[in-house]
Amino acid sequence: MDFPVQTIVFSLPSLAVIAYYKLRGGSWRDSLSKVGWRGAAFRYLAAGLILGLLTAAALPLLRLLIPEHVLNDPNLAASRYRGWTIGLAGFLSAWIHEALYTALGEEIFFRGLLGSMLIRMVGFRAGNFLQAVLFLLPHLPLLTVCSGLWPLLIVQLAMGWVQGWLLHRSGSILPGWISHSLGNAFGALLFMG
Repeated sequence: MDFPVQTIVFSLPSLAVIAYYKLRGGSWRDSLSKVGWRGAAFRYLAAGLILGLLTAAALPLLRLLIPEHVLNDPNLAASRYRGWTIGLAGFLSAWIHEALYTALGEEIFFRGLLGSMLIRMVGFRAGNFLQAVLFLLPHLPLLTVCSGLWPLLIVQLAMGWVQGWLLHRSGSILPGWISHSLGNAFGALLFMG
C-alpha cells in the first residue's frame, strides 16, 4: 500500500497554524477551528454527499468530453484505476483511496488553510474565489495531456468554489471532503475496466 505523501505534505502548513494558535494561548477547539478541523452540522454533510453524488449524473457528459487516448494516458493520476473491475468493491476502494490520498490533503490545504485565511482577510466573495483559483493552479497541467480537457478545469474551479462555500457555511472541511472524494471516485470509474 502506498503512503499518503500528498496528504501529509498538504497537512503540514495547517499543523503549523494550529500549533501557532495553540502556543498563543488558544484552546485546542479554537486552534483546530481556524483551519476547518471540526465537525459540521448534518445539513452540510448531506449537502457534501449530494454534491458528490451529482458527479455521477455528470459522468456521461464527462465521458463525451474526454478523448479515448486521454483515458489511456499513464501520466494521469487516475490511470492507476486502469484495469480495476467496475463494481461496488472497485468504487468503494477508489473512494477510500481518493478520500485519504487526494481529497483530504487538498481540502486541508486549499479550503481549510488557504480558504479560511483568505476569507478572513478579504471577505467571502474575494477570498473564496481566490482559493478556488489557487486550487485550480495545480490542475492546469491537465492541459499538457490534452488541450481539450479545458472544460474539466471549469468544473474543478466551480467545485473548488462550492467546496469553499461549504467550508464557509459549516466551518468545517468535512462536507467538502465528502464531496471531493466522491467526485474523484466517480471520476475513477471512467478509467476502470
